[in-house]
Amino acid sequence: MDKFKNAARIVLIISFIVLIYWLISKIIPIYNFVILGVLYEICWLPMLALLLVLPIINLYLIFNTKNNKLHYICLFINIISLLTVAFF
Repeated sequence: MDKFKNAARIVLIISFIVLIYWLISKIIPIYNFVILGVLYEICWLPMLALLLVLPIINLYLIFNTKNNKLHYICLFINIISLLTVAFF
């Protein structure tokens, strides 16, 4: 079960990175800054894939481990990310 604990921490960090990426892309005018626009264009496909895959990974971790709060926090962050992309 220790490997799932480390996986939960990794998924939490990746979830925060995805959330910050999508929030920055919605708030800041990206193409006004050349470097930011280049980074956005390079990272959009992996971030989109992570946006769709991370909730599935979180559900897998929730069902295969004991009730760990960290998994639920990750899932909540992923839901916020999905809602940000869909409605903001």
